[in-house]
Amino acid sequence: MTKEEILERSRSENRGKDIVEEEFIRKGFLVCWIVSLVLAAMVAMVEGVVLGITNYGIFFSLMSGLFSFFLMKYIRLRKRHELFITIMYGVAAICFLICWILNLANG
Repeated sequence: MTKEEILERSRSENRGKDIVEEEFIRKGFLVCWIVSLVLAAMVAMVEGVVLGITNYGIFFSLMSGLFSFFLMKYIRLRKRHELFITIMYGVAAICFLICWILNLANG
């Protein structure tokens, strides 16, 4: 395959896509995710210190988000360690869900 054929094939595959916009969205989503994680962790920490309670709902939502991220990553990459991390986050999410429900039931 010549250089011109490779360039033409690349152009035809990327037709209608704005690569700069896609990269900006990807980086923006990463920043959004990091800010959300940090703020949720701070909320949980402040509630624990000030109110003396543990908000398992926040931990459940964090673990669920990480589970879904790593699940998508595993589906895309098919790497065994990604599957392991996905399972661990899924188990953690289920545990925090149970704790949250029990905490709500006990009032």
